[in-house]
Amino acid sequence: MEYWDKEKSTMIVIERQIWNATVANLTLMALGSSAPEILLSVISTLKDIRAVPPELGPSTIVGSAAFNLLVISGVSIIAVGGEDGEIKKIDDVWVFGVTAILSVWAYIWMYICIEDNKVNVTEGVMTCVFFVALIVISYTADRVNSYRVQQRRTQEERDEADRDEEIKLKKDQIRRIGREFSDNAVIEVAQGINSNNTAQISEQTKKEIRDLFCQIHQVDKVSEIAVNDLLESMQPETLLERFAYRKRNAGNAGDFIRIKGAKGQLEHDEQAKKLVNDVNEYVGFKCLHYSVTESNGHVEITIAKKIISQEITIGVRTINDTAQAPRDYTHIDEIIEFGKRDTEKKIRIPIVDDEEWNPDLEFIVELYDPNKLEGEDRLPGDDTRCRVTILDEDFPGTIGF
Repeated sequence: MEYWDKEKSTMIVIERQIWNATVANLTLMALGSSAPEILLSVISTLKDIRAVPPELGPSTIVGSAAFNLLVISGVSIIAVGGEDGEIKKIDDVWVFGVTAILSVWAYIWMYICIEDNKVNVTEGVMTCVFFVALIVISYTADRVNSYRVQQRRTQEERDEADRDEEIKLKKDQIRRIGREFSDNAVIEVAQGINSNNTAQISEQTKKEIRDLFCQIHQVDKVSEIAVNDLLESMQPETLLERFAYRKRNAGNAGDFIRIKGAKGQLEHDEQAKKLVNDVNEYVGFKCLHYSVTESNGHVEITIAKKIISQEITIGVRTINDTAQAPRDYTHIDEIIEFGKRDTEKKIRIPIVDDEEWNPDLEFIVELYDPNKLEGEDRLPGDDTRCRVTILDEDFPGTIGF
């Protein structure tokens, strides 16, 4: 169904299922696949209605049904990929069971009808009634199965919500302990590290911390979990908690931000004054130092081709420095193709915007020759490598009256 949305000035298309898949398989598809056999049987019967019909028509119908029931089902099961010994399950057991049982009954009913070498009107009407009954029963089984699947999914969603709520409560318990002592002490206890930070925590509280972390991450030993995962569990979720968290963890962060900002400005000034003599004669970055804020979400870097009427294929990749992928940005390793008329290509590198305070971080973007071995493939020239600085906007805050 289509209609024009005046507010958005666009055509809205809504797709709705008209036919039930089970009913369509038993009617439209069955009629389409068996049409030649049915027409052959009808034509041979109408040719001389009073004579005994030839065997070709009924034989093709029986043969087609047997082939579909046995061979097609067998080939479909074999064709499904999977490792050796893998058990293949039927998606809709109810419908499969109904059609399988009634298909066998169809062969029994056909034998009953032709046992005396003739088919009367009653047997013909009963055959049509059985077909209608097949469709109704199969449709009912399909709806029952759909209802059961929906109920199961709803229950799984409820269980997942309960699990999330349980984890949230456990994280709240950990934050409460962290406010009483310190985040570093709590993490060290969870990892089994004894230090001056953990000396003030009782053995009972230590056991409670380790049990909470194990329940959250569903492991036996917390030491198997990366430190980043532990830190993520400690992250504050409310505004007041965030103020307390920054006050507790920032330290002299403001001084470091000013130092880092001054360093970045100095690098920009030096880069502006620097004369780059060792440049690549074919291709290079248009700018050798980019700065981007976390909230921007990405940085766009321009690669310039310096020669005309020639095709060039190069590779571009990112290299970790103080910024680490995928925590701070998304690593890329792409092949760039310049056509004869192309002069510039732009690449977009996603930046991760988190709510945790970090110092300004940096990573490298460089050009390389995809036809050479790694380690020896970087293109020569100072302008084939540029630096990207990620400016953190999550400054430790202050609150007051």
